[in-house]
Amino acid sequence: MSSFSNKVFAVHGGPSPELTEISDILKLDRFVDITTDAGIITDLLWSDPDSEAEDWSLSPRGAGHLFGHCATCHGRNTLGI
Repeated sequence: MSSFSNKVFAVHGGPSPELTEISDILKLDRFVDITTDAGIITDLLWSDPDSEAEDWSLSPRGAGHLFGHCATCHGRNTLGI
């Protein structure tokens, strides 16, 4: 969970490299089977932080991404949180 300027972003997994604005989340069909290639919704549920990564890489478990410090900062700035 991140909290900046009184804004909170909390998900089960992590951010997504495909997520460009918070309203993208509102457009998601949440009533679908979550597959390993379902895009943003898979990332929100299954991405993991990686202290050794700088940016994004595919998760070795086959769902979501690994994300590092630069990916986190970029996501915060892009989403305005």
